[in-house]
Amino acid sequence: MSNITTIFWREAVKIFRSKSQLFSSIIQPILWLALYGISLNSFLTGMPVFTGFSYFSSLVPGVIALTVLFTSLFGGIGILFDKIFGLIKEIAVAPIARTDIIIGKALGSQLRSIIQVVLVLIGGFILGASFTYPYTPVLAYIGLLGLIFLMGLGFTFFSSMIAIKLTSFEGLNAIMSLLTMPLFFTSGALVPIPAMPEPLQFIAYVNPVTYTVEGMKALLLPYTPGFSMLTPDLMIPLSFIVLVGFTIVTLIGAVYLINRTVLI
Repeated sequence: MSNITTIFWREAVKIFRSKSQLFSSIIQPILWLALYGISLNSFLTGMPVFTGFSYFSSLVPGVIALTVLFTSLFGGIGILFDKIFGLIKEIAVAPIARTDIIIGKALGSQLRSIIQVVLVLIGGFILGASFTYPYTPVLAYIGLLGLIFLMGLGFTFFSSMIAIKLTSFEGLNAIMSLLTMPLFFTSGALVPIPAMPEPLQFIAYVNPVTYTVEGMKALLLPYTPGFSMLTPDLMIPLSFIVLVGFTIVTLIGAVYLINRTVLI
């Protein structure tokens, strides 16, 4: 555990030292809310699927998911950077399990995600978002943080799996950029899943981001047929089950690859 903490602390220091990168990663999702959300809010609010809440409020979980997805998919850059410049080789020859390297770096990436999520929520409230909380606000935000933490870990492990096998930043950027938009647009973040064409619905059902978005909606917004996949009593536990499974699978994959890769 002390090895994981040390690597996590190193990643945390890097985050706060790179203030311009942290600032830009926070501003981008807030701009999404301000420009995309507000522009469509007056047009879509009042439609039958948005009963008891505004389109803008329903967009907040989607933008949170996009923020965490983007940060996590590019979380493997840290491993690739250290690999290319020989830093990870020095860590790997130390008496530290390679599993600790993967977990420590992933936790560091999630620190950035949590900071972003808190500030996106604050920005959403300032811009006019409001939630009904089918349970209680405390449970809603604990559940929300749990969902985004699991999704973030899972996609950081996934990104690490790819980064371990690559030798250039361009390759990783190309792969992750290719994955970001399909994962986001088929997650129900912008359009309710029941309103999607059937082929896209099928993709949504196997997309881990879907269960983060739908889980957050179930925690923050009222159940509405045609908008929600399932009732909150079913959607919330299903979301946690899927995301825990996704995180475990990607962790096993990342550990398997790093233990069988020469980090030079």
